Amino acid sequence: MSKITGIGWLAAALLVAAPIYAHEVEISGEVGATLHIEPDDRAKAGEPTQVWFALTEKGGKVIPLSECDCKLKVYTGKQTDKPLVEPPLKAIAVEQYQGIPGAEVTFPNVGAYKLELSGSPKSGAKFSPFNLSYDVVVAGKVETAKESPKPEQKPAETENKSGNKAEKLSEVSRQTESDSNTPLWWIVPTGILLTAGVVVGAIWLLRSDRG
Repeated sequence: MSKITGIGWLAAALLVAAPIYAHEVEISGEVGATLHIEPDDRAKAGEPTQVWFALTEKGGKVIPLSECDCKLKVYTGKQTDKPLVEPPLKAIAVEQYQGIPGAEVTFPNVGAYKLELSGSPKSGAKFSPFNLSYDVVVAGKVETAKESPKPEQKPAETENKSGNKAEKLSEVSRQTESDSNTPLWWIVPTGILLTAGVVVGAIWLLRSDRG
């Protein structure tokens, strides 16, 4: 395949995937596919993750699962001969794509994985066999912030008692202030009367003794 032809094929594939945000595109021969991960292209460890492939051939024609003998294999970051899991593919309809291959994958741990999609044409289809490989980084679960404990509320009875104490203290304070502000014009006459009473009583006793 010439460089010009290859560039034209890639441009066609990108145009088909134009309504979709930036995703990983892989090409094998005359077949290419864009990997999508739901939701928001972020896989989380321990949670079922929906993956699907916008599978097209040269020129942008969609390859439905019904025309492809496709297989999906999931490997850990270090690809070995034995896959971690081979989830079954199902024909799904997403956006403008109809009947494309999709699967549900649960990544057990946080880290790097490889998804390998391979396929060959079924009877009547004319695309060439392909093998596409994608790198996927799986993140951990997002923990929600714990709510801080609310301060304990004082019982209404305690608040009432505190209010009563405050009222009593205020009343005593007012009474003390009232006593301290007793006018002198009342104290002086009272003292004079008491003194006169004592003197009169003493004179009366002396006259009684002489008589």
